[in-house]
Amino acid sequence: MVFSAGAPAPPRLQACVTDIVETERALRRLEALHVVRLCRAALVHHTDATAAPCEALDGLDDPGAPGSGAYSAPLSPTAAAEVRFCTSWLAYLWGRAALAGIHPQVSQLQAEHWASRIGRPTTPRDFADIHAAFQELHLYGIEELLWKNR
Repeated sequence: MVFSAGAPAPPRLQACVTDIVETERALRRLEALHVVRLCRAALVHHTDATAAPCEALDGLDDPGAPGSGAYSAPLSPTAAAEVRFCTSWLAYLWGRAALAGIHPQVSQLQAEHWASRIGRPTTPRDFADIHAAFQELHLYGIEELLWKNR
């Protein structure tokens, strides 16, 4: 959008508490509708269909199978960015939980685990690991407990 010299300046966007609360409500509603899970499933399906042949991914299903881990299908730049973001977010949430003393043994181990994965090359297997980690966060109720401890 181009502004001419006589046109008013674009409005500044400032977040206030109501905006933040509304955003949080919307994110919780999206989570309740399983939108994130469906998007991830579609992304994985799209990545599987376009990035690598199916036989190349067979070893990823069974980590103990001979030759598993020898092939790592490349992720698209968007998928790799999502994996990096989710890894960082998990390290942040588990770290906050550890600092707050919420399930201290589990949260400390998970914080260290996810922090160690930051900067590591991404693979399609990371999607499953991240999904399991978000389920574990939900199982322990970490986000709700963090909100209560604020």
